Amino acid sequence: MGPFIFALQGTFFIFIGSLLPLDSQKDKWDIATAVGTLLAVIVALYLGLKGHKQAVDNASMTQAQLRAYILPGLVEPVHHQQKGNVVRLVFHNYGATPAINIRAWAGVLHLADRANAVHQEWVQPQGVETLHDHQTLGPGQFNEQLMSVNQALVEDAMGASPSAYYLWGEIVYRDVFNRTHRTTYRYELSGSQVFIGMAKGNFAD
Repeated sequence: MGPFIFALQGTFFIFIGSLLPLDSQKDKWDIATAVGTLLAVIVALYLGLKGHKQAVDNASMTQAQLRAYILPGLVEPVHHQQKGNVVRLVFHNYGATPAINIRAWAGVLHLADRANAVHQEWVQPQGVETLHDHQTLGPGQFNEQLMSVNQALVEDAMGASPSAYYLWGEIVYRDVFNRTHRTTYRYELSGSQVFIGMAKGNFAD
């Protein structure tokens, strides 16, 4: 790119020198030199800023490709030998690097009429224990949590009744680039054997 700038500068010298209505050829040359130099500086500055932006974009893309991504991978009602009827919740790190300082919680809720879900405040319930407390999850690793539920209400939600069972929560963690990320999730069990992600409430940055 350097030869191009010098060629442009030289061409500009000649062009400006031929147009300036000055008596002295030296005056024309001095002014043309000054203007040409300014033009070269502007072009060089533009190219430098463009290169810097490209470097920043490349770095951001690299971080996006390498960072951790913590998401729920499985949500299902199961029967556990020791804990009885539970909802099995599995968190996965789908990224290429560890997730650090993981903090998460999950809540379960039964509504006799799922139409009331639009009025529900999906916040952390009081007394809910933290699932992860400053833990680390490596790339490809997962962590399983078992949430106790009322089997009779779960079966009711699986049937033809208007009731529904819900599981929702939040995961906050840092990646290896020291950036904080948040994942929220919301699942509904209604007329089905499986929990299905709801239209709203599922987000990951």
